[in-house]
Amino acid sequence: SLLPLAAPVFPQAIDAFYDKVLETPEMMKVLSQGPRQVERLKVSLARWLEGLFSRPRDADYSASIQMIGHVHVRIGLDLHFMVTMMNLLGERLTLAIMSRPGIPSGVLFEDLASLHRALSLDLALMLNTYHTGRELKAVLEERRASWERLRDQENLALVGRMAASVAHEVKNPLAALSSVVQSLLENLPSGSSDHDLGTAVLKRVDGLNRYIENLLTFTQNRPLRPARVDPSRVVTEAVAFFRKDPRFHGIVVENESRGSLPEAVMDPDQVQRLLLNLLLNAAEAQDGKGRIRVKASTGDISWRVEIQDEGPGIPEDLEKRSFQPFHTTKKGGSGLGLAQARQTAATHSGN
Repeated sequence: SLLPLAAPVFPQAIDAFYDKVLETPEMMKVLSQGPRQVERLKVSLARWLEGLFSRPRDADYSASIQMIGHVHVRIGLDLHFMVTMMNLLGERLTLAIMSRPGIPSGVLFEDLASLHRALSLDLALMLNTYHTGRELKAVLEERRASWERLRDQENLALVGRMAASVAHEVKNPLAALSSVVQSLLENLPSGSSDHDLGTAVLKRVDGLNRYIENLLTFTQNRPLRPARVDPSRVVTEAVAFFRKDPRFHGIVVENESRGSLPEAVMDPDQVQRLLLNLLLNAAEAQDGKGRIRVKASTGDISWRVEIQDEGPGIPEDLEKRSFQPFHTTKKGGSGLGLAQARQTAATHSGN
């Protein structure tokens, strides 16, 4: 019986609600399809409002309201927007009901009670959907993460067997080749084209050896050698080692980890390699010039290191793949540096 009175209020309430929504930057990300999506949502909201006053409160109605809640969870609509919508509707519809002249107070009270029972019931159903929907979403995300971890472990086991085989077949010939080239260089005049060629070959051989060592380190999961150390000392030593790399003399490293920090348990060698991987990645991202800022800090039960560079950053579509083994966007890159860093952090119960 209240529908004819409430229906004229629907367009104003819907517009007022979406005006509030569109003022919020995070909601603009959710409504990524722009005005057309907003218009579709307004139609859906009007349909729900009509059902609020006309449909019986049965199992079908309950299911339809919960479906609306599931859609809101899926698109990322924050819960407070739903509460805001209910409050706004309650205010507008209460004013419309109370504005009728000559209505006995008993009838007016019953109409208002009926309105707020309906709004409260729908809000309760949607709030429950938010709770169960988020729990389900968390379970599905954990299941997907478990599958990804299992896939990574299977891939690493396969790569580990391949790496061991490659190392066995290649390292000895490489060592022999390196020895022969070094002997030849001793008998060639420095600065000659033959000497330069031999030096280039030697660098390539050293690069192959480093790649094989990185592959073995990454796949063999060497046990930790834990010790109580000052995190700032580990960071400072990693920075000092990085500064000696002739490729990056154009990089200024600002180490803000001055002074000692409370000791933490870690494998200092593995953590230092992790930091070097991140520093090398930062330096290569800005073409060997510019600044890198490094800072270590501690919390109640953990410590944190920040490495900030002046590079272009990682494109959003590549962020999730950046730490996958063998994924690289750099010419000649192995795709192991960030994967190795993540693995080391994980073995230290970090991230």
